[in-house]
Parts: sequence; structure tokens; C-alpha cells
Amino acid sequence: MEIFKPGDHIIIDEDLYGGSIRLFHSINVKNGLTFTSVDLSSVDVEDYIQDNTKAIYAETPTNPMMRVSDLEELYKER
Repeated sequence: MEIFKPGDHIIIDEDLYGGSIRLFHSINVKNGLTFTSVDLSSVDVEDYIQDNTKAIYAETPTNPMMRVSDLEELYKER
């Protein structure tokens, strides 16, 4: 997370491991980052990309729901 600057935006999967969610929350408070949480397995991510979006973070399969995001498709959308 040290590669991001205050004001940067990251899109995260809404079905992340609880420890990941706590990590993102603490980083947000500490470093001034913003996050948008979406279901990466079923939404058009393009709708959530902002001018300051620097990354998309996914865990696949997700924990605990074991949902699978198509990373290749997410990459192609860029």
C-alpha cells in the first residue's frame, strides 16, 4: 500500500476476508485513500472507475463465500 498517495482510489471486492477489510479501513484512515467496494464477480467495474482510481483489488476465490472473479475479464475491460 506504500505505492499509493493520499487521495488515491482503490476498487475492492465486497466479499473480502475480514482481515483484508480491516486492513483497508486502517489504511484509509492513516493514509487518506478512498475505496469503493463492489461485487467484482457480477458488475461492470468500468462504472466505478474514477479519475483517481489506481488499482482494483480482488481475492479469488473469495473467503468465506468462495465466489470466483474472472480476473482475465477484469483486465480486458481496461
